[in-house]
Amino acid sequence: MEHDGRLNLGKVQLDPETSTSGRWVETPWGGKVKIARVNNPKHREKLAILTRPHLHKLRGKGADQELAQELHTKAMIGTVFLDIEGWESAEGEPLEFSEQLAETILLSPEFDHIGSWIRAEAGADQEFTLAAREQAAGN
Repeated sequence: MEHDGRLNLGKVQLDPETSTSGRWVETPWGGKVKIARVNNPKHREKLAILTRPHLHKLRGKGADQELAQELHTKAMIGTVFLDIEGWESAEGEPLEFSEQLAETILLSPEFDHIGSWIRAEAGADQEFTLAAREQAAGN
């Protein structure tokens, strides 16, 4: 997004629609992913539900950082990582989005590069602004 050195708050405010409903992004490997902004209200709500039973492990000096990362990633399923298009299995069969597939992509070491890419795209706040939506629409 180009700018003239000034910050126009009207152009950089988050777009509530794409922040929660997501935007389609082509992956570097082919196919598309529908990704919402990390920390959107649905993601925060799911994260709170998932972390509630583990609060004693997540607080204080001995906080379990691995568990915190796992819960944060699991909270992304269906709230940040929303859909796929043009993906296929190793056997060439078309894949549809499911929570199981999303968990595999986000948490399995063999797909860490894809999970990392999805997390980075979900954290790219500038792509979830009203100006980004206008630019994508060609305005």
